[in-house]
Amino acid sequence: MSTLPPAPELTTLDPVEILDDYDGPRLFTVEASDGRRLLAYQCGETASADQFLLVPTDRSTITALQANDVPLRDALTGAGIGWRLDRFRDGRLTCLTAIDIAALPAAALPMPEARLHPHAVDNRSDAA
Repeated sequence: MSTLPPAPELTTLDPVEILDDYDGPRLFTVEASDGRRLLAYQCGETASADQFLLVPTDRSTITALQANDVPLRDALTGAGIGWRLDRFRDGRLTCLTAIDIAALPAAALPMPEARLHPHAVDNRSDAA
């Protein structure tokens, strides 16, 4: 596992920018207390909590996701570091737990080539 920077401090999981909203935000950015931007992905749920993967991100990655230039999985695994967090139904958050992104089960991540806008038409010219 990569050396992790100190875990970000979060008091809420309020989205700054929602990228995917299906029965509630599933992929969005949050800002940590120290100003770091994190990409939050709902990777699971239980009867009592939603489970999230949080990874460091930046504006260029978010822009690439929105333009369909990068698969979701690449944006989530690119930094090689991340944290897991549970948000209980009453809004309480668990402490962030460092995780080894490479060790995540495949089912916890989007399919390898899944994009933010799967039905978007690719209008880029591939002139030979």
